[in-house]
Amino acid sequence: MSVIANRLANEEPTLPTDTEILAQLNRIQSSPEFRVPERARKLLNYVVGEAIAGRANRIKAYSIAIEIFGRDSSFDAQADPVVRIQAGLIRRGLEHYYLLAGRDDPVIITMPKGGYVPIFSPRCTVTPAIEFHSLAGPSKEFLLNELPRTWGSFAAIAFIGLALSASAYVIRSYASFSDKTAVTIRGSGPHIPRLLVAPFRDLSGTQRSANIADGLTDEVINQLAKFKEIVVIAGGSSGTNVDPYPTVVLETAVRIESESLRVSTRLVDRADGSILWTNSYESDIRPHGLFQLQDDIAGSMATALAQPYGIIFQSGEAQLAQSTPEGIQAYTCTLAYCGHPK
Repeated sequence: MSVIANRLANEEPTLPTDTEILAQLNRIQSSPEFRVPERARKLLNYVVGEAIAGRANRIKAYSIAIEIFGRDSSFDAQADPVVRIQAGLIRRGLEHYYLLAGRDDPVIITMPKGGYVPIFSPRCTVTPAIEFHSLAGPSKEFLLNELPRTWGSFAAIAFIGLALSASAYVIRSYASFSDKTAVTIRGSGPHIPRLLVAPFRDLSGTQRSANIADGLTDEVINQLAKFKEIVVIAGGSSGTNVDPYPTVVLETAVRIESESLRVSTRLVDRADGSILWTNSYESDIRPHGLFQLQDDIAGSMATALAQPYGIIFQSGEAQLAQSTPEGIQAYTCTLAYCGHPK
């Protein structure tokens, strides 16, 4: 005779309480693994507080921009991406936190894309089934019903073990390829775009404009480095291209006239010197302050360049479509990728 007990079989997950949510928010904000700027932290505190207070319907880009980022009533979310940028930083920061420091936390806070309302959910923990058998020995029912099922489990485990052994053999065989073969494989496969950020040029020639150019350079590098899909390199735009694939360079010029800041930027293909993208940003320093203006410009540039299907990936896709890889199978895959609707 046997009894199977599973404590979660008939239990519904319990939603976190307000106290548990606030405690989890404090854990996140105090963790060094939650790497977001102060403005993003204020945004996270705001949306969590509004959701707990029952005002989730008020969590919109317009209200966030006015109450958190000091924008006025003329704020236009389409023209000013400050809320979208900070929300993106929060999403990446939460993903990084729960991957490392928060992997065992009891409450999970997320901000789904397409909105700014946070979701609070308990971490699901499954208690394994516990099987109890009588000490008097196996019964007839056990021998007839449970024993064949047990042997079936043993057979499944043995099959999985053989599959893992075969996989390990294949991996070892692949790793034993010669260096030349390995280089060939890496050279013919997809690569991560490499972006070189050249020091921003100061066109005004004053100490203030030089400081602003240096600060913008650092801020743009920091914003770009948060995108996992590209490799960001800080340095000059001169020198020989040592990358295995053509590298793009971000070149930017800064000009200040009175309290007006103008930033002109372009993305250059190092392979042939062609200009892939240009843009300019112009704003008055006084309304929001220099630091906030630098943060907004750097965020706009990083989002336009490095987001999925952004400028860098569009240029890479165009180059991929123009080149014919070796081998009919690789060529077929390339055509399928380029023709796939985004």
